[in-house]
Amino acid sequence: MDDMKSLWAKIDAAAIPGFTGPLTLVGGYAIATFLTDLAALKTAYTTAQLRRAGDIARTKAPQRHSRSGEHRTARLSRGGGGLFNTLPRLSPEPDSPPDAVVATTSWNGATQQARITCTASTDPNLSYYDIRDCASPDYTTETESVVGSIDPASPLKFLTAAHLINPGNITSFKA
Repeated sequence: MDDMKSLWAKIDAAAIPGFTGPLTLVGGYAIATFLTDLAALKTAYTTAQLRRAGDIARTKAPQRHSRSGEHRTARLSRGGGGLFNTLPRLSPEPDSPPDAVVATTSWNGATQQARITCTASTDPNLSYYDIRDCASPDYTTETESVVGSIDPASPLKFLTAAHLINPGNITSFKA
């Protein structure tokens, strides 16, 4: 949400051909409304976290009726039950993330293109490799863009001149 706040402000301030700001979403939803909603969401989240911390602290305190204390501890140790059991996992199952691929780049002066090669992923379900770039010596996801993709069944190399048209341009790539 903080990224959206930052990006929305950048879009409103940018000179984009064919676009006249400010950006509004469906129903006239403007950045001011978004900022108000974001502040309310952060407050509600903090309140919920404090309430949950209090619930956990109470379950650790000595209970007058041990049966009710056991029930509360069991309910919390399963993640709260009910709604919490229907939420998607926030982290992968143990041993599920594949090893990261390693991308290497080189400049081909004859074709005036960068050549990106990457190591094969250990993920058997991989459908494609995204090739992304950032027109900067330091890669940041805020300004990255997808320049192409590689089919895992093909040779793991990609040629591009993205952001490298003028001599001296520097671009960082990521697979």
